[in-house]
Amino acid sequence: MHTNTPEAGAEEFSTLLDELYNTAKIKDDVKRHFTMIRLSSQAKERYGIEAEAYLELHSRYQEGVRHFIDVRALGSIAYKGIISASALAAAIATLNIFSVVADQRGKSIAASWNTLTLYSGKLFDGGRKSAIENLVASGEVLDRVDLSRAPLTRLDIKPSCKLIGKIPSGTFGFTWRQQDLSRESPDCPRAQMQKARFNGAWLYEADMRLANLSEAQFNRISKEEVVRAQGINLSKADLTEAKFIGADLSISERGEGRRSNLTGATLIKANLTDTDLRGADLRGADLRGADLSGANLRGVKLCSTKIRITGEASQRTIGYEPLKMIRADCTDKDGNSIDGHALLYH
Repeated sequence: MHTNTPEAGAEEFSTLLDELYNTAKIKDDVKRHFTMIRLSSQAKERYGIEAEAYLELHSRYQEGVRHFIDVRALGSIAYKGIISASALAAAIATLNIFSVVADQRGKSIAASWNTLTLYSGKLFDGGRKSAIENLVASGEVLDRVDLSRAPLTRLDIKPSCKLIGKIPSGTFGFTWRQQDLSRESPDCPRAQMQKARFNGAWLYEADMRLANLSEAQFNRISKEEVVRAQGINLSKADLTEAKFIGADLSISERGEGRRSNLTGATLIKANLTDTDLRGADLRGADLRGADLSGANLRGVKLCSTKIRITGEASQRTIGYEPLKMIRADCTDKDGNSIDGHALLYH
């Protein structure tokens, strides 16, 4: 039942816009998942999408529609003079804008998935770099995606932090607009690429910080087809059980040379056999259970780098001995040298 006070009208209008926004988001989810199912008969194996997931989202959408405030209710509020006719028009326009944005986003996501499928295994880009960046920024899950041999120089999949949110302002206490959040915010979507394959790919100076790359593969395919990831940024990435067999993560050769950044990365049980890590920054990295056999560790930076030398064989760090000869390189937030241990034994 509607009350005829300005305060109550403003509250009703605020609730209305919330419902408009949430319903549009649910509709977008439904269309996106339906598109991904339609794109591939092997949707479950390739994308982790099941038909049941679509049906569940469809039910959520239907539930949202049942609770949706229709135009007649809006007209009733406007008729009582609690909100103006222009505010009624703005509410309807808001729904239309959300629908258009959802349609455009859905088409963009579908096109990106098509690009990855079309050029899988090819030796040229074919738009895959832009497609991956778009999918990550859209919050898509790219588990098991195959990017072997792909040229992905300077790929940028660091957390995307531009979100639509309520910002206090406007006649009714808020408006909808884009806002920037800190990249450390939990609301910023991280790249989800578990078990992804980058075998033989070019990842020169790629920015993959904070990405979930557990069990991902960065292996050489042959003597000539080696993962070239000089200067890559994997800071704070989850690389649990990832494989970098024969990969090149040394200092990039352009300009003054950029170190590969693995600061704070989780490399528990990672396979770094024969990996070129010359000059890599391993400060704060967790190497417990990792295999460093044959790795080139010349000039790496260490500070509070975790290794394990006791316990079960599968939990121990293999090939860590060269690290014992490297001095700690510990600095504070301002870059000033401070005392610290190169290695933390567990």
